[in-house]
Amino acid sequence: EAGEEDAAMDALREEDDRWRRCWALVVRRDIAKQQRALGTQQRETLAAAKRTALAVQKEVRKRALSAARHGASSQVQFRSKRMTRDMQAGGRRREAELAEL
Repeated sequence: EAGEEDAAMDALREEDDRWRRCWALVVRRDIAKQQRALGTQQRETLAAAKRTALAVQKEVRKRALSAARHGASSQVQFRSKRMTRDMQAGGRRREAELAEL
């Protein structure tokens, strides 16, 4: 009985040792490779995000500038028309005042 238990324990230890050696081999060989690949992927993702952010900034600036141009030109036209109307109305009033004198 004791001999059988010792043999079973020895078999378990051998199996455990085989697993340890296999795992050590995997760790030495594959983990470093996967870590490098992950680092490369993260750098590429970060670079792509930066490029996208810059492109979005350019587009937003372009649209804001375009909107400012269109908005400013319509404001200038509106103000010019109002000023012209006011000046004409003021000139008519002044002519009316001078006519009364």
